[in-house]
Amino acid sequence: MLPSSHFPKSCRLRKRKDFERLRQGSKNLKGKWIYLVCKKNQLDSPRLGLAVTKKFGKAVLRNRFKRIVRAAFRALKHELLPVDIIVRPKPHAQSATSDDIRDDLLNLLKENNS
Repeated sequence: MLPSSHFPKSCRLRKRKDFERLRQGSKNLKGKWIYLVCKKNQLDSPRLGLAVTKKFGKAVLRNRFKRIVRAAFRALKHELLPVDIIVRPKPHAQSATSDDIRDDLLNLLKENNS
């Protein structure tokens, strides 16, 4: 496995308290396909959390969405400030291509960094 394709636990939001802390006093951004919640962290690197419920669709669709978002995050994480991010899909994101979701995520993260 290439180092750039690795997604270690240190780059993930995994605990419920992290998600709850992030939702309070955070910056909320809306894109065409996704919602983004961002807040600076005290660590050296950015971390990603995904919140995709069953309302979004069956497991195949949820896993596809998460896979696309993780790939986009890995490609951009070295350029990001230390920030915690939660990504949620909009309901119509099922019909989005991987390029649509990737572009939306990149635009929102760049908007947050500026």
